[in-house]
Amino acid sequence: MFSGMLLRLARRFGYVGAALMFGLTAFAGSAQAAHKATRASDKECYFFCGPRGPTGPRGPQGPKGPQGPKGVTGATGPQGKEGKTGPTGPTGPAGGGTGGGGVTGATGPTGPEGKEGKEGKSITGPTGPPGSGTGGGVTGATGPTGPEGKEGKVGPTGPAGSGTGGGGGTGPTGPTGPTGEKGERGPTGEGGGATATCLPPEAEEKGTWTATINAPAGAPQEQTQAAISYPIPLCEGEAVKPKFDTEVETESPKVPCTGEPDVPIADTGYLCVYTGGYHGSAEVEFKNASFTKITDPLGTVNGTKTDELKEDPAGVLIVFRTTEFSESTPVTLKEAAHLNTAGGWAVKAK
Repeated sequence: MFSGMLLRLARRFGYVGAALMFGLTAFAGSAQAAHKATRASDKECYFFCGPRGPTGPRGPQGPKGPQGPKGVTGATGPQGKEGKTGPTGPTGPAGGGTGGGGVTGATGPTGPEGKEGKEGKSITGPTGPPGSGTGGGVTGATGPTGPEGKEGKVGPTGPAGSGTGGGGGTGPTGPTGPTGEKGERGPTGEGGGATATCLPPEAEEKGTWTATINAPAGAPQEQTQAAISYPIPLCEGEAVKPKFDTEVETESPKVPCTGEPDVPIADTGYLCVYTGGYHGSAEVEFKNASFTKITDPLGTVNGTKTDELKEDPAGVLIVFRTTEFSESTPVTLKEAAHLNTAGGWAVKAK
């Protein structure tokens, strides 16, 4: 049959065409082998076939095949989230055993000191009666003082003696006993002392002073006095030497005035006047005014010049003036003047 087919091809297409047709047929045969001869008419289709018909209706489903073998177990999945806490279970029955003793805790801190107790009272027993023995022996030498013994209990009162004491010689004076405790303050005595009429010798008294000047330019000259009044007047005719210390001198005090404005001190026979350097009253703030002199209360005696004041025992004056000042003919200030100062004083009688 194959030889007859070749003969028919050779007659129609020639030997070369027959060879080509044979090659194509072999290629087509290998391509159609996968279809496994789905059409019965393909047995007679060597070169060309007609168009493929439509797909036939689906056949009925075959019977269910047997169950296949069990597959391999898959990998373990991730752990799920923690679930909510369940309700509390019922309380179990009470135990019947006895627990062991707990360990003793550490000792607590010492408490605060208690309040001081009331002072005890000392009880002195009654004095016993004189003894009944008769003296007569020679007084022996005084032995050394022994250590102080503890206070004994108060003994009972002895019986009254019937004998008469002998005339033994007086023994030597015993050693001085220890100083007794300070007694309570006695009641206030009745008044009657008179106030001193003048400052006693070596007695000292002290006080404070102030002075201010405020004068504008064009105003008349100005003077101000700080009055020092002695609480207890000096004795009649007693003279004191006045000494005025500026702010700078007060900061480095010297004899006879060794105090300070708030603690004034004077040597015997001196009146010491101290200048304080406070805010608003410092000497560097003075303008066109300053200290001038210390005089008697009438202003007639210049104690700073004479180095002595005894005209009036009641006190003195500390005089300050404007720099532009005339005692004979008052002048008008060309510049404003300002001074505000204060301090302390002390006087000590001879």
